[in-house]
Amino acid sequence: MNKDNDAFFNARKSSANYVYAGVAVGIGSSSDWIPDLIEVVVDESGNFILRLIELEAQKPDALISSRKYLPENSTGIFGTFCEYLERVIRACRSRADSREDEFVRLKTKLSKAEKISVTSAGALRASTVFVEELPLMDQPKSLVRTQSIEKILGWETPNFTGTLRLSGDKAATLGRAILVLDAVIR
Repeated sequence: MNKDNDAFFNARKSSANYVYAGVAVGIGSSSDWIPDLIEVVVDESGNFILRLIELEAQKPDALISSRKYLPENSTGIFGTFCEYLERVIRACRSRADSREDEFVRLKTKLSKAEKISVTSAGALRASTVFVEELPLMDQPKSLVRTQSIEKILGWETPNFTGTLRLSGDKAATLGRAILVLDAVIR
């Protein structure tokens, strides 16, 4: 685990019911992407959200890192997470870890859940706020929940009608976003 991520982990850990570190989980087509954090959340309606979190030092990097999961199959990711939970339960059992019962309960609740959404979120290491959180592409668009820094800080969203002159920094950010979208579409 990257020590730079400790501040974010510690802040998220205070509101968590289930915390475990030490067993890697590979996500994606080739299973070589390892999220910095996987969070299971129960929303107000009792639905489960499986959140893949990528942490980076800068906002553009956080957006790029988290968006790599968007074209993945949410059912496959959920299956991989269930296999991961099984490995965690075995690890707890082999170490006589008292959290074993908690993870068994979580697995049971997930197996009985009526609706499970898989989202990908990007955040800054030095913050506890998500830069962006999006559902994977194979899920309904109604699940989109973006909590951008612009909204939190009250920045205005630019209107892209007519001619808009961008600073060098904003043009570079827009260029990176286009590259990410191009990579996702291909």
